[in-house]
Amino acid sequence: MWKGLPLLVCALAALAPAAGAQETAGALIDAADLLLAKDGASMAAVDAYRAVCQKFEHSEHAARARTMAAECLWRLGDLKAADAEFARVPSATGATPILRASAELRRGQCAFALADFPRAALHFGAVAGGEGGYLARDAQLALAQTWVALGEWEDFKATADRLVAAWPRYGERPELRFAYGVYHYQRGELAAARAQFQQVESERARYYTARTLAEEGQHLKAIQQFRQLLVRYPETALAEDVRFAIAECFLRSGQRQLARSAFEDVLAAHPTSEHALAARFKLATILFQDEDYARTLDSLAALLADAPAADPLREKVLMLQGLAYFQLGRESEADHAFSAILGAFPKGLTSSSALFRMVHHYARGENWNQSIGLGHMFMDRYPGDPLAGRVQLIQSLDQIELGNLGPARELLGKLLDQAAGTDLGEKALFLLTWSYHEDGDHDRIVTNYRHLARRLLPTPNPWRAHTY
Repeated sequence: MWKGLPLLVCALAALAPAAGAQETAGALIDAADLLLAKDGASMAAVDAYRAVCQKFEHSEHAARARTMAAECLWRLGDLKAADAEFARVPSATGATPILRASAELRRGQCAFALADFPRAALHFGAVAGGEGGYLARDAQLALAQTWVALGEWEDFKATADRLVAAWPRYGERPELRFAYGVYHYQRGELAAARAQFQQVESERARYYTARTLAEEGQHLKAIQQFRQLLVRYPETALAEDVRFAIAECFLRSGQRQLARSAFEDVLAAHPTSEHALAARFKLATILFQDEDYARTLDSLAALLADAPAADPLREKVLMLQGLAYFQLGRESEADHAFSAILGAFPKGLTSSSALFRMVHHYARGENWNQSIGLGHMFMDRYPGDPLAGRVQLIQSLDQIELGNLGPARELLGKLLDQAAGTDLGEKALFLLTWSYHEDGDHDRIVTNYRHLARRLLPTPNPWRAHTY
């Protein structure tokens, strides 16, 4: 990721000691350099470099000794201690602009490795905008990668474009190509993302290449790419994600039996992974699609027992449970499952759908007032929801059944304004016509229909036939 610093460290270690008053400090730092060259980074080397700083604080060797002590800590993986040591370099005697820049860059690397990305951006930005020479270019590259980690995509694009414009060969760096790929991927520009990923040979690049194919619906090609990744990188840390993605590709391409086998393989290979509960849920959806509702409910009950209370997967489990109960005619239990969604996940992805199912359930059960009340709750909770029109349609039917034709016609008139030329609009026209039929107002049926039909698209629709 940062190729300039090792060269800098070698250069620092090779510097000749000063003569005269600095000979003793030079001898100490030479001894520390020999220890580092012989044994590699160690706490003994750290102590040797620190001894130079302690005994010769005002020596021109102090800044280099401080840098080398910090570098040893970095190599040893003690990032917090390394960061603290690098922080002392700029104030040390003999700190040159290049030493200050290298220390600042290393502090950014420490912060990045510790996932403190905002602080990393500050350190990298300071070097990128300073007089760090070639280190400024490395800092700009690191800053671009940090913007990716932070999800600041436009900042990434501006930084990366500026870097490539000034130094075109940086555009060929694998880490920058990968970052450009992620940038395009999150924007939904899948072909552009894939073009970048395919120029990088790494596990993650191959993984995202396959992901772009899967999201384009090219499931067979995606499966092929995922499998090639497992062959090329048999010890990959992405194995769980890859196997789960293969199973999902089978499921989305309609190959349910292969999907079932693939999800079972995920559970067998990674029984305690973060994908285990999701794989079990997918297996339950396959049972549901196979119309094996009893086994679906057994699987979902076991999932609810094992899933943590705050796990968002529970929302999907409850929704599928409610649908399975409906298929078995156990509507009160379905209602209970949907109510559980509203209680535990009032702003969840399926909460509006759950409440809609309850509105529909009470309407089917001829509990018109309860259906109307829940419909009002829906409109208050989810204004602008795509299901709002269908809720209003059910409410208008409820009102017609209760003999409240005025409120029903008011709702249907609004629906016709909002949904002209759609299936929903055609249903509203039919119910409006039916309401006048129930009232015996046949003249109004004819005049009203002629007026409204002119506003609807002339698209063939089965509900228009019912209206006729």
